Amino acid sequence: MSCENKKAIFVDLDNTLADSIGAQLKLLKSRFDITKTKEDIKKFDLETELDISSASIMELFRDVWRENEFMPLENPAIPKIMQNISKSYYITILTASIGTSPQIMGWLNRNRIPYTSFIQTFSVNGKLKFGLLTKDINIFIDDDAEMIKTAAGLNNKGILIRKPWNTQIKENENPNITVVNDWNEIPNILRI
Repeated sequence: MSCENKKAIFVDLDNTLADSIGAQLKLLKSRFDITKTKEDIKKFDLETELDISSASIMELFRDVWRENEFMPLENPAIPKIMQNISKSYYITILTASIGTSPQIMGWLNRNRIPYTSFIQTFSVNGKLKFGLLTKDINIFIDDDAEMIKTAAGLNNKGILIRKPWNTQIKENENPNITVVNDWNEIPNILRI
């Protein structure tokens, strides 16, 4: 596809590309002897869900990104799927991750995930505000229900990757939102 015909797509990082909550839950077990699974996280209020302080949660996230060479992909097919997406779309990684830019870009590169640009907002609210200001984006892929609702409200398409903490959005609730259970469904939606 020629550059003039390429569309723009935003892709989230944590729990969309990177299984950061899975890595964090492993650290939670080793440090606090608390056993939780992703299915136990019903809302993304980790302080309440995990019953530890917000400072401890932030430290777990920092450590997960410091040791990110062990952080798995959400799906091993992501690099190939993203390569195919990059043929038709300009890919922007939009994240509110606590990891540093070098840590995140190193992880993306090690996992061979292509991207055109990288934007880090450092807060979910910043990410939402950026989404509200961005009218040139055609599609958002995220696990954050609020981000997807924001995208849909701007007449963009949102692809919500189903997680236990985002079940408040139902399939067919909004014509601009597509709910998927797995990355393997995305190529058909994007027709790539």
